[in-house]
Amino acid sequence: MNMREIKSQKLHARRVRVIRRYIILSVLLLFLCLSGVIYNTIIVEATGKQQTTCDDMYKYFTEIRVRRDDTLWGIAQKYMGLGYDSLEDYMDEIREINSISFDRIYYGQRLVIPYYSYERK
Repeated sequence: MNMREIKSQKLHARRVRVIRRYIILSVLLLFLCLSGVIYNTIIVEATGKQQTTCDDMYKYFTEIRVRRDDTLWGIAQKYMGLGYDSLEDYMDEIREINSISFDRIYYGQRLVIPYYSYERK
Protein backbone atom coordinates (compact mmCIF):
# COMPACT_ATOMS: atom_id res chain seq x y z
CA MET A 1 0.00 0.00 0.00
CA ASN A 2 1.29 3.41 -0.83
CA MET A 3 0.86 6.65 1.13
CA ARG A 4 -2.17 7.80 -0.88
CA GLU A 5 -4.10 4.64 -0.13
CA ILE A 6 -3.25 4.87 3.57
CA LYS A 7 -4.35 8.54 3.69
CA SER A 8 -7.49 7.66 1.76
CA GLN A 9 -8.33 4.88 4.23
CA LYS A 10 -7.69 7.17 7.21
CA LEU A 11 -9.85 9.88 5.66
CA HIS A 12 -12.61 7.34 4.99
CA ALA A 13 -12.41 6.05 8.58
CA ARG A 14 -12.61 9.61 9.91
CA ARG A 15 -15.65 10.36 7.74
CA VAL A 16 -17.35 7.21 9.01
CA ARG A 17 -16.70 8.26 12.64
CA VAL A 18 -18.06 11.76 11.99
CA ILE A 19 -21.16 10.36 10.29
CA ARG A 20 -21.74 7.95 13.19
CA ARG A 21 -21.35 10.81 15.64
CA TYR A 22 -23.94 12.89 13.73
CA ILE A 23 -26.35 9.94 13.62
CA ILE A 24 -26.00 9.32 17.36
CA LEU A 25 -26.49 13.03 18.14
CA SER A 26 -29.50 13.19 15.83
CA VAL A 27 -31.13 10.18 17.50
CA LEU A 28 -30.41 11.67 20.93
CA LEU A 29 -31.90 15.02 19.89
CA LEU A 30 -34.98 13.31 18.48
CA PHE A 31 -35.37 11.35 21.73
CA LEU A 32 -35.11 14.54 23.80
CA CYS A 33 -37.65 16.35 21.62
CA LEU A 34 -40.12 13.49 21.84
CA SER A 35 -39.61 13.28 25.60
CA GLY A 36 -40.33 17.00 25.87
CA VAL A 37 -43.51 16.71 23.81
CA ILE A 38 -44.74 13.77 25.88
CA TYR A 39 -43.88 15.57 29.13
CA ASN A 40 -45.71 18.74 27.99
CA THR A 41 -48.74 16.70 26.97
CA ILE A 42 -48.88 15.08 30.40
CA ILE A 43 -48.50 18.43 32.16
CA VAL A 44 -51.15 20.13 30.01
CA GLU A 45 -53.60 17.30 30.63
CA ALA A 46 -52.92 17.40 34.36
CA THR A 47 -53.36 21.16 34.63
CA GLY A 48 -56.40 21.07 32.34
CA LYS A 49 -58.20 18.92 34.89
CA GLN A 50 -57.72 21.61 37.53
CA GLN A 51 -59.55 24.30 35.61
CA THR A 52 -60.64 27.25 37.65
CA THR A 53 -63.12 29.90 36.77
CA CYS A 54 -62.92 33.65 36.98
CA ASP A 55 -65.43 33.35 39.83
CA ASP A 56 -62.50 32.18 41.98
CA MET A 57 -60.52 35.31 41.11
CA TYR A 58 -60.63 38.90 42.29
CA LYS A 59 -60.46 41.84 39.95
CA TYR A 60 -58.07 44.67 40.79
CA PHE A 61 -56.77 47.81 39.16
CA THR A 62 -53.30 49.29 39.09
CA GLU A 63 -51.93 52.49 37.63
CA ILE A 64 -49.01 52.59 35.24
CA ARG A 65 -47.17 55.41 33.53
CA VAL A 66 -46.72 55.17 29.77
CA ARG A 67 -43.05 54.97 28.83
CA ARG A 68 -41.38 56.01 25.63
CA ASP A 69 -42.31 53.73 22.71
CA ASP A 70 -45.13 52.03 24.67
CA THR A 71 -48.21 51.08 22.68
CA LEU A 72 -51.61 50.06 23.94
CA TRP A 73 -51.07 46.70 22.25
CA GLY A 74 -47.73 46.20 24.04
CA ILE A 75 -49.16 47.22 27.40
CA ALA A 76 -52.10 44.86 26.92
CA GLN A 77 -49.75 41.99 26.06
CA LYS A 78 -47.66 42.70 29.14
CA TYR A 79 -50.48 43.01 31.69
CA MET A 80 -53.27 40.78 30.36
CA GLY A 81 -53.71 37.67 32.44
CA LEU A 82 -56.54 35.28 33.03
CA GLY A 83 -60.05 36.60 32.95
CA TYR A 84 -60.12 37.89 29.37
CA ASP A 85 -61.09 36.02 26.22
CA SER A 86 -58.79 37.98 23.93
CA LEU A 87 -56.24 40.74 23.80
CA GLU A 88 -58.78 42.90 21.98
CA ASP A 89 -61.28 42.51 24.87
CA TYR A 90 -58.59 43.55 27.33
CA MET A 91 -57.62 46.56 25.20
CA ASP A 92 -61.30 47.56 24.95
CA GLU A 93 -61.58 47.55 28.74
CA ILE A 94 -58.41 49.65 29.12
CA ARG A 95 -59.80 52.13 26.57
CA GLU A 96 -63.14 52.30 28.38
CA ILE A 97 -61.64 52.72 31.87
CA ASN A 98 -59.26 55.46 30.70
CA SER A 99 -61.65 57.16 28.25
CA ILE A 100 -59.27 56.56 25.35
CA SER A 101 -60.53 56.76 21.82
CA PHE A 102 -58.64 54.68 19.30
CA ASP A 103 -55.24 53.41 20.45
CA ARG A 104 -53.50 56.72 21.10
CA ILE A 105 -51.53 56.89 24.31
CA TYR A 106 -48.82 59.39 25.17
CA TYR A 107 -45.50 59.37 26.98
CA GLY A 108 -46.01 60.17 30.66
CA GLN A 109 -49.74 59.42 30.56
CA ARG A 110 -51.10 57.44 33.49
CA LEU A 111 -53.32 54.49 32.70
CA VAL A 112 -55.49 52.42 35.00
CA ILE A 113 -54.95 48.75 34.15
CA PRO A 114 -57.29 45.96 35.30
CA TYR A 115 -56.00 42.54 36.32
CA TYR A 116 -57.26 39.41 38.03
CA SER A 117 -55.65 37.58 40.92
CA TYR A 118 -56.46 34.55 43.01
CA GLU A 119 -55.15 36.44 46.03
CA ARG A 120 -57.51 38.58 48.02
CA LYS A 121 -55.78 41.87 48.73
